[in-house]
Amino acid sequence: MKKDRFTKNLQKKTEEQLLEIWNQKEDFPHTFSPAYCEKKESLLQSMDSQKYRHKRKLRTFYRLAIATIFAALLIPSTGYAAFRLYKSYHMKSENVENYQVNVIMEKEENSTDVTIPNRKMKIEYVPEGMTFSQNSSAPGLMKYNTSDGMAGITFILFRMDCTDTSVLEKTYVTSSSEMNINGHKAIYLEFDDTAMNVLYLYFSEEQHIVAIHLANSLNQEEVQKIAAGVSLEESDTSEAASWSEYLAHHTDSEPAYSSHHSDSANKKDLKVHQIGDSIPTTDIFGNEVTYRIDQVEILDNGNKLNMQTMNSLVQKQFDQEGNLIPNTIQYMKDGDGIKTLPEVLDTKIINQKLVYVTFTLQNPTDMDYTDLDIYSSLAFLKEEEDEYHIIYRKNDLACDYIKCSGQDSIFPIFYQLDEKPENYYEDLSHADNTIASLKAGEESTFHMAFIADEDLLNNMFLCLQGFNEEFIPQSNSDLDHDFVDIRQSYK
Repeated sequence: MKKDRFTKNLQKKTEEQLLEIWNQKEDFPHTFSPAYCEKKESLLQSMDSQKYRHKRKLRTFYRLAIATIFAALLIPSTGYAAFRLYKSYHMKSENVENYQVNVIMEKEENSTDVTIPNRKMKIEYVPEGMTFSQNSSAPGLMKYNTSDGMAGITFILFRMDCTDTSVLEKTYVTSSSEMNINGHKAIYLEFDDTAMNVLYLYFSEEQHIVAIHLANSLNQEEVQKIAAGVSLEESDTSEAASWSEYLAHHTDSEPAYSSHHSDSANKKDLKVHQIGDSIPTTDIFGNEVTYRIDQVEILDNGNKLNMQTMNSLVQKQFDQEGNLIPNTIQYMKDGDGIKTLPEVLDTKIINQKLVYVTFTLQNPTDMDYTDLDIYSSLAFLKEEEDEYHIIYRKNDLACDYIKCSGQDSIFPIFYQLDEKPENYYEDLSHADNTIASLKAGEESTFHMAFIADEDLLNNMFLCLQGFNEEFIPQSNSDLDHDFVDIRQSYK
């Protein structure tokens, strides 16, 4: 029943939106299963999709990477005839401004019509530690990640189906170079440190382009080795996306945000509970449960955690003795990506604390639950008279966005839930935020942990159903969620 409910919601979403959630994986400190990501998408279905208004401005590459995947999703593999005729092209780059580079597919003069054959990619090399992680129903999309999901490579195959010269504008580019990879023209673009890099590899004889999006931790020698391992093979049907469709949907503009959200909520509209309260509620799939937050501990170290299960991003928040490292926060002024790059306006160093939560969950029904998912997150709210106001760190100083060395996430870094059956995680629908079983009438005690900045402890609430960092009146939103007051004294 639970699966049917979130599947129905997912049908309302485009595949591009789901992939966007998957590509934001780096925002989460855990490695979540595909099923968890689908269920998270079901949660987001009830919220305004423009959730980033008060976070850092999206970097140019990130917007364009999503646009690229969106383009890849638009064209089914059966959408091409192998004998359709196009003009032939050659690829070149053009430096327009300080940080803008155009990738130009220029139609060759007096070129005759050419037949574009059906092709698919073959990947022969990725760096050690990266494994194949995704091959969606989108044609020509292959993704490799490190085991903790903190770095990766995405390959997207395009078929050069334009009828005239095309120009792809890329901004926030710090370095560009043209290469020869196994006799094929390549353009490699490096971006500022908030974005991944990209290499365009053009197979001119076959009129296909492979766009390789790479973690910026890879050096140029490794990038060339990866590109040299890419080849095209014959295929009965086309496994390539449309370059012309990509260009048609490509944009550098900021999204238009909905006016239906708010940064504050009236106290009477928010369901706020206290530590020790029994809280009858439902999860996002309508399952009846009763929560009780039993204890909240504020700790300086991770001694209560199994550090071996933490991904590399979380492990970097602790020193060799297991103590939390302070969070360095940079307040940034954005550049235009063409003539200017982002610059640091100010820097603060804030101590981090581990927030260790002990909670009891009861199944009050006469039905046994299996695979019950926990979606709780922190919410930082400032109480003023009759309202709660959401705290956004960037508002400490008039800036466009912030960069943090610390754990910039409101989601748990650690769960200690029930004992899992042997081979439980071999089923990809299972994740570490899942309770395997909670029988009818049963209650059990569990633990989860967060990392929070010390100066926000006295504004800290726990949202049982997950907080979207905005209030959306007159919708199924955070106003309908249950908040627990876990504020701690801080001076």
